[in-house]
Amino acid sequence: MTNNNKDIVLIGDSIFDNQPYVGEGESVISQLKGLLADKADAHLLALDGAINTDIPAQLEALKRLGADNKKVFMSISGNDFLRYRMELETAIRTGVHPFVALDEIKQRYQATYAKTLKQVMAVCDDLTVCTVYNQVPGLTVAEQIPLGVLNEVLLQQAMANDLPILDLRTLCDSKADYAPVSPIEPSKFGAYKIAKAITAMAGY
Repeated sequence: MTNNNKDIVLIGDSIFDNQPYVGEGESVISQLKGLLADKADAHLLALDGAINTDIPAQLEALKRLGADNKKVFMSISGNDFLRYRMELETAIRTGVHPFVALDEIKQRYQATYAKTLKQVMAVCDDLTVCTVYNQVPGLTVAEQIPLGVLNEVLLQQAMANDLPILDLRTLCDSKADYAPVSPIEPSKFGAYKIAKAITAMAGY
């Protein structure tokens, strides 16, 4: 009997492409494939270190897979945040008011993420977006505030486009969800939570 279920495609950054930070079979894509079994397949196009401007290259690979018959999940902006954080710290050291510097970053990120969504939605019609998780071990209050601003922009843009949202902030809520070798990446436990949530949201 033919399986008419849509395959799942993961685009974005190392939240999905966490294979280097966990053991064999413990990554998001490996556990997702295991949970799907024979219901559908899963494809990893996300790339460790990717930022919003890297998404078009992943979309070219998505087109080759046949984007019109895929459920696409996107986790992007964590690495953008790391860059913005450094910019914010530099601006504050040079005397720029923190609120002014943060608002400038917010405006730039809003334009960047809106462009990313437009690019992805032009290629696929079944997209779910993820927030950037905010319970990474060692994350300071000074880092949580700008991250919260970026997540607010992300949520507003997703809702404005009627897109489903997978909230990694509430999903990855334990220290054990983060990889010991690199705490900004999902551990095997965090990867399982993410894979299970993707499976459920995809209806499998």
